[in-house]
Order: sequence, then structure tokens, then C-alpha cells
Amino acid sequence: MKKYFLTTIFSAFVLIAAAQEDSEVTKYVSVRKIEGTKLVCIDTLSIKINTRKGETACSFAIPYSKKDKIVIENAYISDSFGRVVRKLKNSEIITQSYLNNSSFYQDSYLKKFEIKHNIYPYTITICYKITHSDFFAIDNWLAISDIWEYNNVVNQNVKSAKLIVDTPNNYEIKYSCKNIDEPKIEILSNRKILTWQTAYQKQKWENYAPFSALKIPQVTIVPVNFKYGTKGSWQSWETFAEWINQLNKGTRNLPIREKQNIDKLLLNVTDVRQKIEILYRYLQNNTRYVNVSLNIGGLKSHSAEYVSVNKYGDCKALSTYMLAMLDYVGIPAHYTLIYSGENIRDIDFDFPFQVFNHVIVCVPLANDTLFLDCTDKNIPFGYVGTFIQNRPALVCSEKPFFAHTPKLTEKDVECLMNVEINQNSISVKLTQQGDYYSLFSYIENNLSKTAMEKYLRRIFTGTFQLETYKIRKSDLPEIFIDLQLRNNNLQKIYGNDIFLNPFARDIFSDLEKPAERKQEFRLNFPLSYSDTIIYNLPKNLDIKEFSRTEQENSKFGKYFYNFEVSNNRLIVIKQRTIYSGQYDSEQYADFYDFIEKLNKIEQQNIHLNTQ
Repeated sequence: MKKYFLTTIFSAFVLIAAAQEDSEVTKYVSVRKIEGTKLVCIDTLSIKINTRKGETACSFAIPYSKKDKIVIENAYISDSFGRVVRKLKNSEIITQSYLNNSSFYQDSYLKKFEIKHNIYPYTITICYKITHSDFFAIDNWLAISDIWEYNNVVNQNVKSAKLIVDTPNNYEIKYSCKNIDEPKIEILSNRKILTWQTAYQKQKWENYAPFSALKIPQVTIVPVNFKYGTKGSWQSWETFAEWINQLNKGTRNLPIREKQNIDKLLLNVTDVRQKIEILYRYLQNNTRYVNVSLNIGGLKSHSAEYVSVNKYGDCKALSTYMLAMLDYVGIPAHYTLIYSGENIRDIDFDFPFQVFNHVIVCVPLANDTLFLDCTDKNIPFGYVGTFIQNRPALVCSEKPFFAHTPKLTEKDVECLMNVEINQNSISVKLTQQGDYYSLFSYIENNLSKTAMEKYLRRIFTGTFQLETYKIRKSDLPEIFIDLQLRNNNLQKIYGNDIFLNPFARDIFSDLEKPAERKQEFRLNFPLSYSDTIIYNLPKNLDIKEFSRTEQENSKFGKYFYNFEVSNNRLIVIKQRTIYSGQYDSEQYADFYDFIEKLNKIEQQNIHLNTQ
């Protein structure tokens, strides 16, 4: 009886332990208070560490600006009984530049520290205050704090999260709420206090899901009018763009020597588009990009003169430099804000806010509009790749407006593969466009040979020995890769039967099964692959000549597969196109089935008979 009782207790303990989270935020309170011309931000966070794995949440990195005053008011550990067992010492806090490897921009810093205990569970409580003397936004608050150095905040529960905004009664603000209820509003004496209360259930960010699919509670609050560098307003997108223009006024002056260089470059050139291309190539060849995030406080550009002298800049500075050159030769162009990256972020056109992370140049021409990314030294002139394609961009002209960058077509992203297979050796010629063009161009110019070989192996399924490769480029947005591979098991002969292993691409190997998928699926640009694969078969075998064709068409894409045996050669032709689009969980199941059907055809062995 006692043994049964103890076993039951032990089993219950195991079940509880198994359900326990490695770490979880038990309380998160943010206070945003307007005091005169200053914004005071106080954040208090309590996080419970239950296991050793949860200690990724013990290392903190709090970002702040050089103009800000930051105070870590307290940081301590309490045990499971609530007793304080350790306090953070000032000597344990490290101040570090946010961009350690950059000499270009040193206004962003981190306060870094680690605080741990050796008996679980324990709770870390941190309270820190940042005072902003200059600001143009009150907050873009999420129910998940992101002050950790290593912690995956999306995959961590927040039991209680609260935002309190405290302003004078006559201080006009605007706010937008997503995935959270409207605030409780109190009027106390001459103050107005808005309080939002929520929680967050941890999620895994699924492959190809938009950021909005996480449904994180979010509150964005801005002052209607502000002064940051110069006076500005959040009344509309137009007033925001006008403020950007005022903030960067006077930054487009060029040194006399630079103007002389431009005069020589454009001597006898009359075509406007050709002039733009020459100047863009000049920028690519004579400057380098330094990575600086575009966020609150990082919107004022260094001058064109600075870039001309130092030969480097971030996206703002390089775009300003390009604009200055175009201004000098009388070609109208505009400073343009965009959210870059493969995961296109949604923009609320009814609520203006700083939602951009990149600056490009928009050049309106008579029959076309050019969008120039000035940070990439390797892309062709006028190329709009996966980084900025098919999304809204705020053009900061005299009359600001939203433009939409071009959408990549199937032809723009088509990747070609020509393969010739002998008994052991394989010769492959690749023409990469679209995302693969951007990927391999970046690897070739920024990473090691080992990294390149790693990514080349990922293109194909199966096990291959990569013997050699060679990369070539053209003036078009495409990259050519020639490879020599070796595989001793592609051809197997059993009596009168020949079995050939497929030479297949890896398409969507990382898709979750429909039963596991909770978030919508979004493909922001199409995928297109056209392959010709030739198997040179043994000359001493008399192989029957025949052909076979398979075809699949769907609202998600199309697939064509044909092989033909002739003169002891097997020629396989494949064409696969996956359309761009966004699908909910119900549609995702059909999409998954379509991809599975294609992969099944791709992976099937080819069976041939001799006469």
C-alpha cells in the first residue's frame, strides 16, 4: 500500500515537472510617463527560471541611446520562498557599443549583465529606467519584452503584462491596439492615465508565416506633435515624411572634387537613364556599406560630403549620397523609406508610425520608376530583388506618397539546372536568379569557401561529394555556378533492370504537417525551377526506347515532368513553379498535399529495361 502511494506521488511529480516551462515571465509592467519635455520609461520584469535550460533568460542586454539617461534601479534573485538570495552589483554591468564592429555610428549602446542562481526554481526581478530628453514616439510596446541577449521571447509565456501611459491632460496622443483590448482610462487631477492589461501564450514562429501570425499583443503610442531635431507631427503619413525631409535638410552638399569627378563621368552622356546608371555604378565601386539599424533615433542621415570623403555609410547616408549626385546633374529623385527583408511586414495606412528599417532611392522617369538599393555593391542597376520587392514604400518627395515596388515574376526568379551524369561523375551547370541569386551573391562576396560549399550541397537531395565549383556573374541579376560532383550509387544494374536514383532539388523540406500548423502560410515571391538532366547509360546495354510524361496543375503551382530514352541516353526535363500567395490553415493542407505530390514524383527511382 505504501509502495503504491509513493509511486503515485512520484508519477504525479514527473507529470508536473514535464509540464513545467524552462522559464516564464510572471510579471511585466511598463510605465511611460511624460514629465515636462521628457519621456520617462520604467520597466519592471519578473522571470521565473525553472530549469537549467531556462538560463538562456539569465543574460540581459538593454539597448539605449547616447542621449538617454539609463539607470538599472535594481536587479535581484529571489528563491521559491520569496527570499532575496542575490543582488546584482554595479561592477557586473558592462556598457558596450550596440555595433561593436562599426566606427561609423556609435550612438547606440547596451547595458549587459548576467545573473544566475544554482537552486531551481528561482525568480529574477529587474527594474530599469530610461529617460529620453528627445523623442518622437512614446512606445511601440509588445507584451513580450526583448531585453535578453539569447532568449527566444516568442517561445516563452508571459503570465501578466501591463502598459501604463501617464500624460498631462492637455498632452495630445494617438494610439493603435492590436490583439489587445482597449485601455482603461482614468483622469486624476491634471493627469490622464491609460492602462492596458494582457498576457501572452508562447508560440513557435512557423516557417513562411508572416510576423502578424504570432498575434502578439501590441500597443503603439505617439504624440500628435513633437520636436525631435526639428518640429514634426504624426497627423498623417505626409506630415511624417515632411519631418523626415526637414530632419535631413542640408545633407546633400558635395565637395568640389566630387563634382569634378561626376562631370568627367558624364562627359558627352545625354541619356538620363544612362547617367543614373553611371552614377550608381560609381557609388557601388567607391563606397562600402556599414550596417546601422533604422529605428527610433536613427533617422537622421550623415551628409553626402561625409560619404564622399570617408567612402562608407549606412543605408541613409549612401542613399543621401546618391541623391546628392542626382541633384547635382538635375535628375529628380527621392529619399524613400521601406521595410526590407524576405518577411514582408504589413503597414497600417490609417496609423502613421516609424515601421521602416531601410532607405532606398526612388527615381521617377517618364515611362518607368527606378528603385535603387544603394547598400549592395553587387546587384545590377535597377534590380529589385527579394529584399525589397512587392511592398509599399514611403516616398519622401515634396508631396509624399506611397509607391509599390515591383513584384518579381516567375521569369525573374527562374533557376535553371543542366546536369550530365556518367557512371560516377556528375557535371552541373546552374543559373541562379531570384532568392538564390541574392543568396549566392552574398555568400560569394561576404562568407568563406566552406560556407559556399555548405549551401551548394543544400540545393540537391541525396549524398554527393562536391569536388570543384566555379562561379561566374553577368550584368544581369543572375549568377552561374559550375560544379563537379561524384556519386557512386546513381546507377544500379540488376540483370535486365537498371535503376537510376533521381537527381532532385530540395523543395520545401521544412514544411510543417497540416496537423501541426497553426499559422497562415505566406510565400512572398514565386519559385520557378527548370532542369534538364542527362544520364549517359552503359554502351554495352541495349535499352528499350520509350518516354513518359507527368503533369500536375493546381492553384498553388504547376509541374511538368518528362523523360525519354534514346541512344542509351535518358533525358529528363522538369519544370516546377510555385505561385506566391497567402493561405490559411485550411488552404495550407491542400498546398501541403500539392508539394508532397511533387516531391514524391521528384524522389521516385527511374526503372529501365534492357531488351
